[in-house]
Amino acid sequence: MGQAIWACFRVVFGYTIIDPIVVILGTLLAAYYLIRMPIRLLAFLPAALSVYFFIPTFTFITLWQIVPSLIIIWLIIGQRLALSRPINMLMLFAILAIAWALSIALTLGEDPTRAILRLVYYAGALGVAIFCYVMGRSPKAYRLFLRGLVATGIIFAFYGLYQVAAATTGLPYRGIVRGIAFAQAAYESGVFRINSFASEPKRLGYILFVCGLACWFHKPDNKNTKIRLQFSSICIFGVSFFTISASYYIAVLGTIAGSLVLFDTKVNKLFYYLGAAGVISLIAFSDSDIWGALELGLNRRLVEIEVGADGQRVYRQEFFAWKFVDSHPVDTLLGTGLGQYYSRLHFEYGIGAGMTPRGELFPLNSNALELVLEFGAIFTLVFYLGLAKLIWRLRNAKEHFLSISVMFLAIHSFTVVTFLFIAMFSGIGLGRLQYARSRQIEKNRPPPRTRLA
Repeated sequence: MGQAIWACFRVVFGYTIIDPIVVILGTLLAAYYLIRMPIRLLAFLPAALSVYFFIPTFTFITLWQIVPSLIIIWLIIGQRLALSRPINMLMLFAILAIAWALSIALTLGEDPTRAILRLVYYAGALGVAIFCYVMGRSPKAYRLFLRGLVATGIIFAFYGLYQVAAATTGLPYRGIVRGIAFAQAAYESGVFRINSFASEPKRLGYILFVCGLACWFHKPDNKNTKIRLQFSSICIFGVSFFTISASYYIAVLGTIAGSLVLFDTKVNKLFYYLGAAGVISLIAFSDSDIWGALELGLNRRLVEIEVGADGQRVYRQEFFAWKFVDSHPVDTLLGTGLGQYYSRLHFEYGIGAGMTPRGELFPLNSNALELVLEFGAIFTLVFYLGLAKLIWRLRNAKEHFLSISVMFLAIHSFTVVTFLFIAMFSGIGLGRLQYARSRQIEKNRPPPRTRLA
């Protein structure tokens, strides 16, 4: 406890007494909302699935583990939910996929404990999707969700700017937490990278992106509020640039390209502004260290990709995963089971693959590869086809913010784990589609006949 308190006075600190306080208070707040006002949990959910504070036990207990578990308990205890056919199909598909991967892990795998932990994770993600669907059918709940994203984005962006100032002036700040006793600051060729309250810079990127979109597409009644929100959106996107994350930049460019194809000029106005700002910044700061750092970082990653798993020191687990996928077609097709790819990669390729020499796990950053290794290529393909269909349906329903957000999270999931955010936004999207369908049915319903006396 004493170490956790004194850690706050280091220049770059990680785990402190603040961590368990945040987790406990966040858990109590989520439980209170679920008991008294479930609809209000939607405003807290984006932050709960984003902040990286933890309580160390046999694993690091975070809010993004606890809150989905609380939602599952809430759904099980006496909730009679009227679910539509699409959400019932989603539940059936998810339950079948989880049951399949769990059965493989328990019968053929070597780590049943990890299989149970992953079962809790995926069950929680399903619970988040169902909860967001149920609440997302209410316009009031959707407004609360947008406000929660706006607040999360502003707070994360503000602290990200503080990190830049603190790294420059020597003030204390929370860095990238690597465990109880170790934290670090991230640099790319001498340029500081922000991670705010997220676990890493690349994960901060997708949080700021969807929050920036929420600021832009939010439609408050007050015109001045709308202008302030749009200004906040531009600022949040500007701050996200300082993650200095190549995977984030690629996902943004892919999303902009997809948006230009799917949507008209009015919807893409934000991306035109961002593109113009990017060009101006490129010209104005052409001699800046930032662009040099980006160029060096890009060249280094291209070399890493070219060498792959044959390098002298390989820390990107995706190289081992791709090698495994290429040489094990049956396992790729059917999956290795929940939580078993760590031991399989370690068995195939030795120390540094899947696990450290001390037995610590090396997780994949690619959500898509993780799904392939755990559930198999068949379930993974169906999952992404379902996301593509949802994006198209949201586009046709003029739910532009949700459509672009799901598209971005799906693209970014090939390089970063965005699964809980995908579950959250997919649930909200299905809820909004159900709300629009209910309104259309109500609108087309003939008026009741009046009896003549």
